[in-house]
Amino acid sequence: MKKTLALLTILSPLLFADGIIIPPHPPVGPSPRPIYLNVKYHHVFIKIRENVAQVSVDQVFTNPYTYELEGEYLFPVPRDASISEFSIFVGDKEIKGEVLGKEEARQVYNELVRKRRDPALLEYYDQDLIRAKIFPIQPQGDVRVRLQYECVLEREGGLYAFTYPLKPEALTRDPMKELSLEVLIEARNPIKTVYSPTHDLEINVSGKTAHLSYEAQNIRPREDFRLFYSESGEELGMDLLTYRKGKEGYFLVTITPGAKPEGIEPLPKDIVFLLDVSGSMLGQKIEQARKALRYFVRSLSPADRFDILVFSSDVRKFSPELIHADSVHRARALSFIDSLKARGGTNIDDALREALTLREGGDRPFYVVFLTDGRPTVGTTMPGRIVEDVKENLGNARLFVFGIGYDVNTLLLDALAAMSRSEPEYVEPDEDLEVVLTNFYDKIQFPALTDLVLDFDGLDVEKVYPVNLPDLFYGSQVLVSGIYRKPGKFTLVLRGKERGRERVIEREFEFPDEATDLDFLPRVWARRWVGYLLSEIRLKGETKELVDEVTELGKKYGIITPYTSFLVKEAPGEVSEYMKRNVLGAETGKRAFKLARTLSEIRASASVSGELEEKLDLKRVLDKVFVFRDSFYVDTDYREGMKLEEIETGSQDYFRFIEEHPEWAPYLSVGDKVIVVLGGRAYRFTSK
Repeated sequence: MKKTLALLTILSPLLFADGIIIPPHPPVGPSPRPIYLNVKYHHVFIKIRENVAQVSVDQVFTNPYTYELEGEYLFPVPRDASISEFSIFVGDKEIKGEVLGKEEARQVYNELVRKRRDPALLEYYDQDLIRAKIFPIQPQGDVRVRLQYECVLEREGGLYAFTYPLKPEALTRDPMKELSLEVLIEARNPIKTVYSPTHDLEINVSGKTAHLSYEAQNIRPREDFRLFYSESGEELGMDLLTYRKGKEGYFLVTITPGAKPEGIEPLPKDIVFLLDVSGSMLGQKIEQARKALRYFVRSLSPADRFDILVFSSDVRKFSPELIHADSVHRARALSFIDSLKARGGTNIDDALREALTLREGGDRPFYVVFLTDGRPTVGTTMPGRIVEDVKENLGNARLFVFGIGYDVNTLLLDALAAMSRSEPEYVEPDEDLEVVLTNFYDKIQFPALTDLVLDFDGLDVEKVYPVNLPDLFYGSQVLVSGIYRKPGKFTLVLRGKERGRERVIEREFEFPDEATDLDFLPRVWARRWVGYLLSEIRLKGETKELVDEVTELGKKYGIITPYTSFLVKEAPGEVSEYMKRNVLGAETGKRAFKLARTLSEIRASASVSGELEEKLDLKRVLDKVFVFRDSFYVDTDYREGMKLEEIETGSQDYFRFIEEHPEWAPYLSVGDKVIVVLGGRAYRFTSK
């Protein structure tokens, strides 16, 4: 006798799905709601060799109840995949599964929805299915699943694309205890771009090999793991991803330097370390700053020139001018650092002015590393005046800004960083400052290309971010997103300076008239652009045009901002604080610090969601976003006043709708009560 499925109605959009075990209702007593197993761990190892991926999955499910269960293991087979290993173990017993073709699988999915009015599996509607019945699953007992399959990676805009589906959000009783992803890429040519729009990966690239990893505990994943990479024999790489549906196209250009050449020496530079030693730095902060400064000084190349300026109520210099970083000067600098004490006020204006006057001109990079934990209290204290003073003296210098703790003036630090093609770095009071600073310094020692300018050479683009491109360092990449109007072939021209010499890179790309596979790109662009617009509002004040654009993009893409708080009825405390409109005017304090750090991360990243959004009840399915409102998941394309066609979930009309429009079935997987706009018409799916 077949057992029916019991699922929650919340799922992320998947190209295919990992396996799930579905138990029936409990064998004892009535159950007011479906029951679920838990996932003890989910380990995935992906080996990609010459664009063929071998995926090894190891999962352990646990019965968290006090009674024995029967269940079914379902695995929708990845398209064009070859299953090479498949084993299920309950204790010492191995269970075999059967493979159902697409038509049989559709019958299974339809039957599940009919009997349970639960559309969650509709996203798998068009795929083959592996099924295995499991009995018994003992109370507190485990079921281990091991699976291996191979698939050929497709190319998207010159990059290889890979997707691995993660456990849908609510198919377990409790959050997944442990998730780990490990990827090994072995390419024919040196690896250039490595990019994930969905996960913050630990990435190590060495020539033709890349090792990537991700770990998390106690989570309910909302996004599939998506990965893109490119390989090239050229030193500098430029790749393109596109999405276009209708009149607007979206693009993401990745600019990468490749692997750092063996034996390369750090670029000779002039660098000034500008350190706040006011009274508020007393204790752990000044000690961590001293440790970081010692590391900086010891890492200087003999070809570098440097100085150390410290400021409190006044400004003190280690040297009256830049000096060469020979062994004698480095030893003296270390002694100077050891003598630093925290006391007095905070004279930021004079400190920045003094640091910038040390610049001697020429082609050598001039860096100022500016670290403070407070707001200006001595000398010029008006942020606007300080910004103007820096603007007059900055020239082509690079100012790297670090704000420590909640007392910093975030508007001032944001404005200073924006002038210098960089993002401010905000450090929590209990964060390890030494680690943050040493990681930063290791990066800036090896610039691959500076003073970048990207010319689109006739392509009609708009709302491109970053507005001013940052410098490109080995071990990092620059991501440029925007909108294009006219499709066709266009040559992108990247200009910059490589160790003082002009460098020009040209690449011809196809900007297609239609390309709908990379449905995440519009949201990636929108998040970055909204982050930029909110920063403009903070720094320059509200205008109707800016507010209207933020509001419209927030509604369309489900982006939570102080202008789109109406999208959610309830939110956790820290999210609620971010959503308050008056937070945009906050300069200092914890709220201002959190907002500035959040906006900086949004602007700098190219991901589909952020930490705050993950805490809200938003669902992303393919190119659509749904918000939960009045018991319905509502498509953000829906507008009040639209005529609604009503269909009951699980009815004959419902299944007729799916049969006529199988490509729309994934949108119905978000729940049994959905309002969605499809093909220019609005539908309301209801449940009794």
